[in-house]
Amino acid sequence: MKIILFVIEIGVIMLDEESRVLLSKKFIPEKDVREYGKLKSGELTNEVKKMILDVPDKEKTTIIVSENKLMTAIENLGIKVKSISRNKIEKLQSKKLELMIDSGFSKSIQESREQIREFAIRMTESKLRMLTGSRDLQVVEAIQSLDEIDKLLNIISGRVREWYGLHFPELNSLIEDTSTYNKIILEIGLRSGINRENLSKLGVNDEKAESIHLASVDSKGGDMREEDIKIISYLANEVIRVDTLRKEISEFIELIMNEIAPNLSTIAGPTIGARLIG
Repeated sequence: MKIILFVIEIGVIMLDEESRVLLSKKFIPEKDVREYGKLKSGELTNEVKKMILDVPDKEKTTIIVSENKLMTAIENLGIKVKSISRNKIEKLQSKKLELMIDSGFSKSIQESREQIREFAIRMTESKLRMLTGSRDLQVVEAIQSLDEIDKLLNIISGRVREWYGLHFPELNSLIEDTSTYNKIILEIGLRSGINRENLSKLGVNDEKAESIHLASVDSKGGDMREEDIKIISYLANEVIRVDTLRKEISEFIELIMNEIAPNLSTIAGPTIGARLIG
């Protein structure tokens, strides 16, 4: 006896050689995309395996499959299997909507079409989720975000240095680190409040702290009021916040690059490697 195993979008149909329905199993809508994908890739689901094993006179039966990738899996069950001819599969595909009715999957041609359409939508949504969830695309988005943040950081930090430089111009050449420069403004403020002790609390080494303190005493900058510094401090706080975000995104890029392209990350560095992927 020969039985055709016909895999369609919403289920599996077993047919005799005259294309009469012998047995059918409809996928659960919430799982149909996954079940269909498994069968298309050559993996027998538990439901389909049970259908095959429940066939009477298995020793005398040959399963004719519409999906060639299923042949090995069925052979492993100890059942003879062969591939369906192109001509036969084309005939089955042309009768698919009617076979859905015969199998009890739907009650009309219109309902069959609607079920196929709904499956296609779910399949597309699934592919989109896989695509948008892929790690390489996340790297691309992260590196683009990093570029935008760098632009923003350069603009704001440059503005802060120019503005605070009216009050303490010498600090610009003494402190290159963006975070430290802005912490001095945020935590200390006016140059008259700068001393070795509070600079040390901000992580400035003793030698640098001494240079900054001396420069603040002899600064050529103009005077500012507390309310002036308050406004600049708002900007300095934003610089620190954005700089922290930049570091977090850089760490995120390094983490993903070590996952998806460790060799490239080692050779070119995480950031450059991410740009090559993008």
